[in-house]
Amino acid sequence: MNHVVPLPDPGRLPVLARLHHLPTAAGMTIPFVTRTHRDLHHPVWGAVDSVRHRAAFERGLCQVCGLPLEHRVVVFARPDDWLRGVALEPGLHPECAWYSSRVCPMLVSRRFTNSEVAVAIN
Repeated sequence: MNHVVPLPDPGRLPVLARLHHLPTAAGMTIPFVTRTHRDLHHPVWGAVDSVRHRAAFERGLCQVCGLPLEHRVVVFARPDDWLRGVALEPGLHPECAWYSSRVCPMLVSRRFTNSEVAVAIN
């Protein structure tokens, strides 16, 4: 199956300072949990690196920048997951969530309804 997701215009949003240590591709930061080929600048968009994904959950790391989460965490959750009280994705720093919601093809292409949530936990 071919998972081709159209990419947003990379010229629109600069990379946040918090994300400068990460590799980029197509003008976007490659999230910490995204699977890459041997060359870290060649991501497999939409695929998760299971080792990094698990590390983010176990060590409390942001799924985008890979740095430790602080007192404010954002979690993107599907409505069914929210109702069950589970999160399939690690948390994000608020600024990493803001950036992702504007450049991530998986998030940008979604149409969120009022029943879908992005939750900020204080």
